[in-house]
Amino acid sequence: MESRTPWVIRLVFASALIAFAAQMLVSHNRAEPYPGLFQPRFSGTPLDHGSLQVVRPVVTVAFADGSRATVPYKSVLPSSRLHAIEVFRAAFYDDRSAGDPRTVAWLRGQLSSAFPGRSATAMVVEWNRASYDEADGWRRHTSPVKTVTVRLSP
Repeated sequence: MESRTPWVIRLVFASALIAFAAQMLVSHNRAEPYPGLFQPRFSGTPLDHGSLQVVRPVVTVAFADGSRATVPYKSVLPSSRLHAIEVFRAAFYDDRSAGDPRTVAWLRGQLSSAFPGRSATAMVVEWNRASYDEADGWRRHTSPVKTVTVRLSP
């Protein structure tokens, strides 16, 4: 029995080496089925050919007297330790969440506090994609992505 033990250990070791080589071939030719050896790439980075691509809102509030005011999106939100752009995007990136009666009621209260004595009738959020050059940080291009309008008048 003792003479078989080194042979079994060598067989297990050789099998592990063969399995390792097979996994290397599979991961080279196809996506690795389980990330045991290689960690995933961070492909979600907004860098694209030397420029940073970001989507940012431009917020315009319309009032009953016909005037308009462009305000920073952070001024619409209460102060929080959360990442402001993500909170704003969750509430105002699509018509369904922005038009929710609870969101509209909350927004009406926020805007009446921000603009006392003025009656806000709508808030227009224009989402724009901006391209910033990686080398110098200057904005090179801005293009509209979508527009969401929140009607505040009952």
